[in-house]
Amino acid sequence: MRKNVLVVEDDLLVRLTVCYYLEDMGWKVRDVESGRAALEVFGDRTTIVDAVLADLHLPDMDGAELARMAQVDSPFIFMSGALEVPTNLPGPVLLKPFDEKALELMLAKVWEEREP
Repeated sequence: MRKNVLVVEDDLLVRLTVCYYLEDMGWKVRDVESGRAALEVFGDRTTIVDAVLADLHLPDMDGAELARMAQVDSPFIFMSGALEVPTNLPGPVLLKPFDEKALELMLAKVWEEREP
């Protein structure tokens, strides 16, 4: 069964690239460009989100704020192009630019940590 991932990224080129990587790995992908749009997805209880890849610096809110507001059990992986990132995030950080292999390893690590 394919897992569902939500990609939250305001930069279209980055969003399309990440979606391509995820689809290539077999994930079912939904993508949005803002934190508010992501909250709408979370508000739709018929939508299944197994994992979230969110830009740490979105125009309307930061990724950590999105994770708090979403109130979901799905693991968050944050993406950031900044050299310095907060250390108290509710999930790991992938530094941009990253390749498909780095994304694949991060997702595997997150899933391994979630399994009992």
